[in-house]
Amino acid sequence: MKTIANLMRYLFLVMMTGGFLTTSVFAAGGVGGTVSSTLNAICTDIKTFVGILVIVLLALGAVLYAVSHVMPASGNIKGNLQGWSLNMIVGAIVALIIYFLAPWIATQIAATGGSSGLVATC
Repeated sequence: MKTIANLMRYLFLVMMTGGFLTTSVFAAGGVGGTVSSTLNAICTDIKTFVGILVIVLLALGAVLYAVSHVMPASGNIKGNLQGWSLNMIVGAIVALIIYFLAPWIATQIAATGGSSGLVATC
């Protein structure tokens, strides 16, 4: 069971990395595209993915936390569910911080490159 979870985790990381790389190459119009259009595409993808991730993590964390309080105190599963739910809520808070900082970080990276008209839609 643990092997399947690790395999799914690695598969998810590979898919996300490939998706961001593909988006950054194709959104820029090829490998030689501008930095601002690439950063804009990456920033838009991050905001889309992280926005959905925040909602899912908060919803799952709230449900798990509520379920853990209904369960009997015997056994170890109640503590595990509370730990998982609190970790999901903390993960959602970190993702929310990333959601709001992504445009600023993209603008700062593009500004150091000397480009103008940067990150307009992000």
